Amino acid sequence: MQACTEMAAQTASCLRAALHGTAVHSATEAKGLEWDATLLADAPVIITEPRGWNGLYVALTRCTQELGQLLVA
Repeated sequence: MQACTEMAAQTASCLRAALHGTAVHSATEAKGLEWDATLLADAPVIITEPRGWNGLYVALTRCTQELGQLLVA
């Protein structure tokens, strides 16, 4: 599980570097926030984090209009 948490942190770090001026949050950081559109990055990794399916639910319910998914290989 530690490796997956590190992978999620690395993915978020890479996305923050690539997407200047765009909000990039982990599922835990996004709890309580919402946006018109969100891009969910690497859902299978979110499931393996400590909050598991609950974290995925939080991530999936942050958008009010559009939801996209990005799978990281």
